Amino acid sequence: MLDPTPLSRRALRPGPPFGLPGRGVPRWKRWCDCAIAAPLLVVCAPLILLVAIIFLFSCKSETADVVKRTISETRQKTRVNVQIRLEKSDLPSPEELDQQRKMESQIEQQHIGSVVKSESGVGYYDFTVEVDDTTTAIPRIRTLLANAGLLNRSTIKIVSP
Repeated sequence: MLDPTPLSRRALRPGPPFGLPGRGVPRWKRWCDCAIAAPLLVVCAPLILLVAIIFLFSCKSETADVVKRTISETRQKTRVNVQIRLEKSDLPSPEELDQQRKMESQIEQQHIGSVVKSESGVGYYDFTVEVDDTTTAIPRIRTLLANAGLLNRSTIKIVSP
């Protein structure tokens, strides 16, 4: 039953927020009975449902792409270790380290793979490359080593990720 008193007067009526038994209607129920609540509910409920449906269908293709991309990124790529032995049993000279950096940058510029680790020690220097496909990456790395004159002193190994 609708209360004919204006909403402001009903809201300002003294007393506890919930009416005592036999004392009238609780305040929250008074608001629900007012002339504004019903039309507001009738308009807003379908509107919220419509927005939710549009959001679900608009994001469906993006969600699938994100899931596929995430799965492919979590798969471990194969790593290839390239080790080059030095001509003398000593730490690498600045020229040899420069040659190592050039090899690494050529591998990345030619999109063979991405260098994930680089180190040097007594008598050698090496770097590890993360590649998508070893059957195409290793021959390309061998070609780079041959062009630099390092193929006869190098070892290429596939290492576990």
